[in-house]
Amino acid sequence: MFCSSILARKLFLGLMVVPLLLGCTGTEVPDDLTDETITLALNWYPDSQHGGFYAAEHFGFFQDEGLQVQIEPGGPGAPVVQNVALGRVAFGVGNADQILLAREQQIPLVALMASMQNSPRCLMVHQESGITSFEQLKGIKLALGAGKSFAKFLSQDGVLKDVQVVPYTGSVAPFLADTQFGQQAYVFSEPYVVEQRGAHPVCLMVSDLGFNPYSSILFTNEELLQEKPEVVAKIVRAVRRGWLAYLNDPEPVNQKIQKDNPEMNLEALSYGAKAIADLCLPAGLAKAEIGTMTDARWDDLKQQLTEIELVSKDLSPDQSYSLQFLQPLETSP
Repeated sequence: MFCSSILARKLFLGLMVVPLLLGCTGTEVPDDLTDETITLALNWYPDSQHGGFYAAEHFGFFQDEGLQVQIEPGGPGAPVVQNVALGRVAFGVGNADQILLAREQQIPLVALMASMQNSPRCLMVHQESGITSFEQLKGIKLALGAGKSFAKFLSQDGVLKDVQVVPYTGSVAPFLADTQFGQQAYVFSEPYVVEQRGAHPVCLMVSDLGFNPYSSILFTNEELLQEKPEVVAKIVRAVRRGWLAYLNDPEPVNQKIQKDNPEMNLEALSYGAKAIADLCLPAGLAKAEIGTMTDARWDDLKQQLTEIELVSKDLSPDQSYSLQFLQPLETSP
């Protein structure tokens, strides 16, 4: 049941137990759905990227659907993929490349909607370095996380040939200490942090190079989707409404997010909400289409992951996502 790609196997080493368990016991529909109490597991500590999920709770959209939803904060190493795959929680939040990498390992996850149409992933450099484009990215140290899909893409694309790649520690301290140092970042997060400490960051969006996985995806497992599609439809509808509400009025929701993550101040959350607005609703996308996904985008991502040897060419991306709950929403005039 294991994937044929060695790189993908290494990347998901921590998930190796999941296919084995699935093979032994089968994926289970969470018991908590029987009384309509549903757990939604976040992929990180609560912040702006989760605003729509919290807004669905804050504004009562889950309750409108007759559901009680518990949002479970994540963090480093949070086993969201494993827990959703095994039915320990009903829904999770992640990115599109994670879903395809999981499917490569025969982990039956299904993406349901994409909160962000464009990826927030960027490379953050100093204004003082004079770098304003990927073509100018040279002569600096660049901190990247090992095994990340985007880092493999950048390497294969030749973007990293003139930089010294060093391990990413999760801290902005090395960046602040050296104007010839860059690092991976999310455009709504680290740039704000370093600006508050006197730095002048420049963000190079990885999506500008064509590697643009959907982000903050809501996903579930195949069995739950097949057995309780009406519950899935309600959750997706509530979350999509939540994202529209959050983008329209983030401040009350940010107060709730801060209660769940006291390390995140309201100013940072406000900055993040503004930064992700165009990622969630880019030019040309109507509000009624919030959360939409397309076959073409998934096919493109699968092809890119195949080219960098993270998934096999035989992987069928159409099993990795469902478009059935993404009809245009009714929105206020």
